[in-house]
Amino acid sequence: GESSSDDIVLSFRPSGDKWNLCHIPLSHADDFVSSSVTDRFKPMSFYTSPRELMAVATSMLGTHFNETPALRDRAYDLVIGHEVSLPMTRMVAKLLNVDPGIVFSTHSRFGNTVSASLPLNISIAEEEGRLKRGMQVLLAMGSAGVTSAFCAFRY
Repeated sequence: GESSSDDIVLSFRPSGDKWNLCHIPLSHADDFVSSSVTDRFKPMSFYTSPRELMAVATSMLGTHFNETPALRDRAYDLVIGHEVSLPMTRMVAKLLNVDPGIVFSTHSRFGNTVSASLPLNISIAEEEGRLKRGMQVLLAMGSAGVTSAFCAFRY
């Protein structure tokens, strides 16, 4: 889905067929899918295929961004992403065709902070003077499931 106003663009693309790349099946997971999950995976245990998950999420981010003119055609002052690793951050910046110098990264200091990545990076960027009022900002996120999501806004 996509929504926008003058100063904000939100865009999400879910791809539920890749759910098995990163999941924690609940004990009643079989009630929600067509095939048995609990025959293959122990309930309440974490499973991931990190290389495939990163490849799929990165590809989805690039395709999603480049197929969405409301995102692609904006000029950004700062890009903040859900950082899984530094190489993946660089790869996503390249796929989005953004200057690596405007990508704010805290991975080297804090590692993969999962769902806290965006709020943490926004807070640290503001604290360090990299994020200032009036800047055009892009938030980028790829997550398990796999979903790609962007939020572009004036801070």
